[in-house]
Amino acid sequence: MHMADALLSPTVGGIMLATTAVTTLYCARKVQRQLDNSKIPLMGVLGAFVFAAQMINFAIPATGSSGHIGGGLLLAILL
Repeated sequence: MHMADALLSPTVGGIMLATTAVTTLYCARKVQRQLDNSKIPLMGVLGAFVFAAQMINFAIPATGSSGHIGGGLLLAILL
């Protein structure tokens, strides 16, 4: 992540880690059930585009951190 040290407490970090793990498992199972082979090339091209677009960072005022587009979220919504 792009944030200063100690910006989040260990409790918040642990909760977010657990939430991410559960969401990842849910999404992985859903993709396995609904995978369409015609979408695989599109996933590759869009993944490369989002990887490049995430190189543009912006500062978040008063936090000492930076951010960029949430590419994984954009791809999940699109695909």
